[in-house]
Amino acid sequence: MTKAKAPVAQADTRWSLVAAARGGGSPGSVQELCARYWYAVYAFLRRSGNSPALAQDIARCFFHRLVSERLGTIDTRSKGRFRDFVLGDLRDLLVQGWRTLPVQEPMAGLGSPLRVDQLEIRYATDCSERDTPERAFENAYAHTVVTHSLERLRAEAEAAGRGALYAGLQPFIASEPGTDQQAAICAALGVRPLVVVLGLRTLRHRLRELIDEDLAETAHDGADVGAERRTLRIVLPD
Repeated sequence: MTKAKAPVAQADTRWSLVAAARGGGSPGSVQELCARYWYAVYAFLRRSGNSPALAQDIARCFFHRLVSERLGTIDTRSKGRFRDFVLGDLRDLLVQGWRTLPVQEPMAGLGSPLRVDQLEIRYATDCSERDTPERAFENAYAHTVVTHSLERLRAEAEAAGRGALYAGLQPFIASEPGTDQQAAICAALGVRPLVVVLGLRTLRHRLRELIDEDLAETAHDGADVGAERRTLRIVLPD
C-alpha cells in the first residue's frame, strides 16, 4: 500500500484558526475550533464534578466567551500552545463564576460536535476517576487529535482508491492481528499476507506523520512533537 501524499488539504494552524474565529466572524472557523476542543473542555468540566448536562452548558458558555471576547486578547504571533491558553481560560471562567455572564444569542457555528450521550461514551472510555481535571483534558484532547488524524488517513486512502484496504486494516492499526485475523483479512480482501503486513506498516507510519502535523500546529513554537506525543500519551506501534 503506497503512501498517498496530499489529497486532503492540510488544516489551518491553530493560530490562524484563532484569527479567523475572532468575534464569530467566520462560522466555519468557529465550528472547527469547537470541534477540536469541545470534548477536552467537556472532560475537564466532568472531572471537576459537574453533571453531564451542566458540563455541556458550561462548555457552551465557555466557547461563546472564548470566541466573542477572549480570542481578541491573544497575539496570534504567540509562540505558546493554544491548548494551554484554552485550559487556563477555562480555569479562569470557573473561578470567576460562569453563571454571572450575560445570556447571549447563539453564535453561528458555535455548538457541540457531539450529543451529551456520545460525549459520555467517550468520557467513560478515555478518563478514569483517578484522573485530575487537567489529565482528563489532555486525554480527551489526545483522543480528538488521533480521531482527526484517522479521518484524514481514511480520506487519503479513499482518494488513492484504497478505501477497501484501509477499511480492512484500520481495526488493527493499534495492534497486530492474530494469525486467524490476518487470514480473514486476506480472504476478505483477496490479498497476500505480505500486503497486510506492509499495508499496516504504511498506515501506522502515515498516521504518526498526521498526528505529528496536528501536534506541531498546536504547539506552533518548534516544540518537539515527540515530547508532545508523550505528554498526551499517544502511543502507536512501529
